[in-house]
Amino acid sequence: MKLHVLQRGTVVYTVDIGARSLTIGRAPDNDLILRDPDVSGHHALLYWEAGELWVRDLGSTNGTFHAGQRVSVMRVGPEDELRLGGLLLRLDAGATAAAGLALRKVGAPVAVPVESGFSLPDHPEAALFVDTDGVWLDLGADRRALPIGEPFVLGSDRFVLEEASAVAPTVPKDGLFPYALQVDLSAPLAVLGAPSLEPVEYRSEARVSLLYVLSETPGTWIDNDAIGRGVWGRDWERQGANNLNVLVHRVRKQAEDLGYDRRFIERDRTAMRLAISEAHRD
Repeated sequence: MKLHVLQRGTVVYTVDIGARSLTIGRAPDNDLILRDPDVSGHHALLYWEAGELWVRDLGSTNGTFHAGQRVSVMRVGPEDELRLGGLLLRLDAGATAAAGLALRKVGAPVAVPVESGFSLPDHPEAALFVDTDGVWLDLGADRRALPIGEPFVLGSDRFVLEEASAVAPTVPKDGLFPYALQVDLSAPLAVLGAPSLEPVEYRSEARVSLLYVLSETPGTWIDNDAIGRGVWGRDWERQGANNLNVLVHRVRKQAEDLGYDRRFIERDRTAMRLAISEAHRD
């Protein structure tokens, strides 16, 4: 699925949605940043649920509109148009995707959804096509089927076609991720879990302390200074905002490496919150 951004009737940008969710807004931490004064910092979210694409307004000031009607959440599809501020967002079916398949460069941590007709990373002369009988690599004079799980060579790179791992739903209906956190500050140990995902174990004292502070009331914003004091105590003033940024990045990255959404810790300039559905502290 593709999303076209139109300004005064002209397409000014196009983004592939693929199988991932897409945050939209004016703030720089969105997946799609819209520089329009009538668009909120975190305005709307496009996400997949049970194989269908949905849009959710994130409490924006000026609203998300479809066919002239303000919507909070609705299912959307090809040719649907959404208006955010002065911009129009149009959905397009785009290329056909091979459900559950992804292409990865061997040894690299990033995989991309397999879509019919797209060129391989760094190899524009090569294209993948999805057919009824499988996925094919087209090199112009050569066309061959790609078996799942068997690496193949293209130039100096090796790629592999693989089945995408199952992950927990990214956006549940209550706005919190379906993750559960258990924190034992005395161990120290914090374990983040979710359906179909391997648990994440945090054993660093600083990382466990951060999650302990945030887990007091999941979903509630906590001031950065309060978090810093909870992690480093009197040493917080010496540690400062840079070290807090690094700490949060490492906690998010450790979870993201196992398939969790990094936004389970939400941030703004002065505060953050734990956006999960369940937390227990010992």
